[in-house]
Amino acid sequence: MSQGEMIASDRTSPAIAVARRARDELTPVGGRRGDAAMPADVRRVVLVVSSSRGGSTLLHLLLRLTGSFCFLDGEHLQLYRLFGLNETGPGDWHDGLVDPAHADVDGFVRAVLDDLVVGDGLDTRSDEFAHTVARRLFLQWHHMLPAPETVLEFVRAATVQAARSNDVVTPDDVIFHTVAALSRASVPVNPWNYDVDPARIRAVFPTLPRPAAPPVDSIIEIPPFLVPAAHLPATAKDVRARPVLLKASVDAYRIGLMRELFPAAELTVVHLVRNPAAAVNGLMDGWLHRGFFSHDLDDSCRLRIDGYSHLPWGGRWWNFDLPPRWTEVVERPLPEVCAFQWCAAHDAILASTTVADRYLRLRAEDLMAGGARRHGAIGQVIEELGLAAPSAATGAERVVAMTERPRPGRWRARAALLRPALESPAVQAMVERLGYQSRSGWI
Repeated sequence: MSQGEMIASDRTSPAIAVARRARDELTPVGGRRGDAAMPADVRRVVLVVSSSRGGSTLLHLLLRLTGSFCFLDGEHLQLYRLFGLNETGPGDWHDGLVDPAHADVDGFVRAVLDDLVVGDGLDTRSDEFAHTVARRLFLQWHHMLPAPETVLEFVRAATVQAARSNDVVTPDDVIFHTVAALSRASVPVNPWNYDVDPARIRAVFPTLPRPAAPPVDSIIEIPPFLVPAAHLPATAKDVRARPVLLKASVDAYRIGLMRELFPAAELTVVHLVRNPAAAVNGLMDGWLHRGFFSHDLDDSCRLRIDGYSHLPWGGRWWNFDLPPRWTEVVERPLPEVCAFQWCAAHDAILASTTVADRYLRLRAEDLMAGGARRHGAIGQVIEELGLAAPSAATGAERVVAMTERPRPGRWRARAALLRPALESPAVQAMVERLGYQSRSGWI
């Protein structure tokens, strides 16, 4: 079956039912803006693709900082799920497949256009930002929140409380005060599930234990959860003038689908590669982290992954993307599972390069090196697209979705454990295809 192919199915997934309920509950929280873009306004789409933990979040952030794009605050994976385009089916179902019986394609495209932003500047004390936070909370905690109107009132009250003690109200302030208020109202949302500095969480919630399991039964947004940023919404004029920048880990298997979703737009694929030692080590960190749970396999398939399935949830929760033929590794050691994910993502991308109007490959090592190497990599994308040259400010950013502080050669602490997986024929073949024969530049 081809990438992004839609196949028929008569299944009814509990996760899809939850997503539909969440979509209905989100409706009264905020209506569609009158100046939001329509599909015909999208003239260029830039799709960042890589393996999970390959550095695509950093690349997406650095490209956003150039000011040249309309973009989403985070990935669009939660929108795939909210509109039925990313649900686990029976047997060898994988992330490259979409079930048309449950997929609201028009709703997905409309939601992407509604959520596009162009940069910082939205007042965190505004009602518009309160609506943004309330909508995001429903993606994260849909199974336990009260009615949308009630959640919106919690956010408004939390914003007022934060403003009493802070001259500048940050998005973190709004989330923390809202979570605290919900907790006092016996709604067990947990700030440890958010992608924020652990020291900040510990300071505000000193007695709250860190979670050690998936936060909800049916995942729409994959943890660690995003704190909504105070971005300005993109207008139709913005979308006509700037490329739309999109990034989701599953899009390694969905380049063809992206072409179908935006058929009139020029599609540029930016393929980010990273050496397998660092990428596979990062995947292992994620599998053992309190976040990154993606698919609840329930009773459809039991995982017996050595190094992971001993955990209480390790028999049923798959992490990160679900590649084709994933059932072949459900009884393999964790390093082999992660190496399989790395290979599968890049194999799918390389098989679909002809779908794009432009294809550009970057190395994550250049982004992580900083300085002139980072600036040159970002400049390569901007030049290829014919956009204004980026400023040197592309070096300043917060590290996001990290499992621990980055440091050169961090994978070497697991070298003995990683070596059998990295020396497999499949990995070595992909190493050659991606140009990583020499290990001198590996991070």
